[in-house]
Amino acid sequence: MPNESGTQPQIDIRLLTGLEPRAWLAVGAGYSREDIKNLLLSRGQGFVGEAISSLQEIALKLIGSQLGNVRVLGPLSRQELLRTLLSVSAIQTRTPELKRLRRQSGFLKKLDRALQQGRMAFANEGESQVLNERLLERAVAGPVRSELEFFTVAYEAWMKG
Repeated sequence: MPNESGTQPQIDIRLLTGLEPRAWLAVGAGYSREDIKNLLLSRGQGFVGEAISSLQEIALKLIGSQLGNVRVLGPLSRQELLRTLLSVSAIQTRTPELKRLRRQSGFLKKLDRALQQGRMAFANEGESQVLNERLLERAVAGPVRSELEFFTVAYEAWMKG
């Protein structure tokens, strides 16, 4: 993001280098961690892998000591999990609309994004119920929505297990 003078702020890459970096760099969507790592290596700078990570990985580092051993699946792993769950016959029989939509290009990516955004829309069961009531008031219902609710329960049960 440009600063007041309209230029891009510069990052002192020395903060990222060494065995104990003094800073972490969170690489957002649209940027490649490997490109940044190659840039550091091309300048002769050594670093540890955790110095360049995603925002999600940094958040886990910050709260990890409080939660114990927590792992987070990346987008490709989550999409593979979705593919696996959608192939389970007990789930297939209850989600015919999702099966039909699955033929669309980028379906698993869209489904993953929808599930992740939906899971972050509320912090507890009370907020979930309020959100659900608002959706019903606005007549946001249908077979896809009910199938997604069912599928979300299956997804979360697998994640907890």
